Amino acid sequence: MITKNNEILAITQSQYEASVQGYTMAAQAGLTLTDFVTPRQAMTITEGVARIHISGALTDQAPPIHEMTGGTDYRSIRSEIAEAQAQGASEIIYMINSGGGSIQGMSEAAFAMENSGIPSTSYVDGIAASAAYYLATNASGGIVSSPSSMSGNIGAIMSWMDATNAMDAQGVQSIAITNEGADLKSIGKGELTGAQEEFLQGMVNEMGADFRAQVERTRPNIKEEVFRAGWYQGDKALALGLIDQVGILS
Repeated sequence: MITKNNEILAITQSQYEASVQGYTMAAQAGLTLTDFVTPRQAMTITEGVARIHISGALTDQAPPIHEMTGGTDYRSIRSEIAEAQAQGASEIIYMINSGGGSIQGMSEAAFAMENSGIPSTSYVDGIAASAAYYLATNASGGIVSSPSSMSGNIGAIMSWMDATNAMDAQGVQSIAITNEGADLKSIGKGELTGAQEEFLQGMVNEMGADFRAQVERTRPNIKEEVFRAGWYQGDKALALGLIDQVGILS
């Protein structure tokens, strides 16, 4: 591990130097970011049909580079829906290839999708998992999936990094001092107290219950199996009620 800007990075000095050298060589060769990643596609409208892309990691108020590297800002979905409305689009197809993302911003994007006033369909071309599947359920015309695409992963998850051992190995001790009574305050790493774990578990349970309620409201033929948070390909997803049709969008 090395340190940079007072942060401990999980990379050796030689790996770090190799990365810097690689970026330098790429720049010297005239290569740009798009030679390495596929940016999120902006909305297109053809013959009245708007295609809005929901790709990569989903988040809210992201910096520009997030969509330059393939992710989606929930606010882009909302603004493109508004643009489709303003241009008089007769249909919206949500092109989905995303493994999900954050809770923040998701409900607002889902509301915009459900209440656009424009007939819509969600098309899964790759994966619609977790938050991406939550969004997919808001299309008025249902969900279509290509045969090999995956849908599902219904549920909420929160990760907590216990870096205590790693910090101990580096001779680093982290001390957090909170005001009296603020026992849920945390720096987001280290060992959880019982009260913190209980609080976070309750939060995740609430998020998961909201997700389940959304799916049960919009997918009346859904099977109980999907709430184990698995994800399934075309025909299996169809049998479980996750999608409405298996097909390939031209």
